[in-house]
Amino acid sequence: SLRAANAAKDARIAELTAVTPPPVDPPPVDPPAPPGSLPYAPPNGWASFPTYLIPASGGTLTVPSGTDALLLAPSVITGPVTIKGGRHRVLVGARLGGRKSQPSGSYDSTHRGFRLSDGDDAGTDHIEGVYAEAGTYLSDFVQVAIRTNNRRVVQIQNCRVDATTYGTQAGVHADTIQCWGGPATLRVHNLTATRVGYQGFYLDCADGRALPAQLDPWRFSNVNLVGLPGVRYLYANREPAFTRATASDVWISGSPYNNADSFGNAPAGVRVGTVSDMVPAALWAGGAY
Repeated sequence: SLRAANAAKDARIAELTAVTPPPVDPPPVDPPAPPGSLPYAPPNGWASFPTYLIPASGGTLTVPSGTDALLLAPSVITGPVTIKGGRHRVLVGARLGGRKSQPSGSYDSTHRGFRLSDGDDAGTDHIEGVYAEAGTYLSDFVQVAIRTNNRRVVQIQNCRVDATTYGTQAGVHADTIQCWGGPATLRVHNLTATRVGYQGFYLDCADGRALPAQLDPWRFSNVNLVGLPGVRYLYANREPAFTRATASDVWISGSPYNNADSFGNAPAGVRVGTVSDMVPAALWAGGAY
């Protein structure tokens, strides 16, 4: 049952927290099954991947090359998380919080949510069921910064960002999702961001570097991004010929830079307006996903 799976997950996190260093290849624990029917599944065998605990204060997790990783989160992650190395990297169920002050300066890594960095040349990053708490601030929710790999796939689904992604043109360039190097393919489904303070999607898979391999078209579905005063581009794709992006029920609102102005290349499915939340906060009722 979901309750038993949650209890097993909590027990495993407590065990990992109490052991230094964490055990290598510990017995697998099945995390709770994601609710509802979702289009993107984690890589095969994900529930039996070696487990890695994300520290409550955040930090860098390095996975050995050729190794898959199931990332386990404490009750609330209060600092930035960088994920490096490894092949397939999976996170299902997490909360981001703790940061109550606005980011400052031109680049504020302390307020970042997740940064996906180089791993094996081919692999999948699957981020699902993450809630960023209201009353907190992020400089980016998810940042894709793949510098040397060419065939990585990133999947982000069933996530809700009630935190303010705070930024300005002169200061922090905050985004809900920022790609500044890779991936080869991005898939986003069921994403709500209610307080977008600077930019929503800023997609630059080259960022001045060579483009990665061209795999499947990038796909966006069931998304609503709500901009605050001062917000700029809510959908900006710098490499439309590469991404060949498609969109279905992607809604942006609150910006004077609408979908036609976001570099003039938003897919037809990106619409200006507001709709009901794609991902209700009730998914995290009781603290669990």
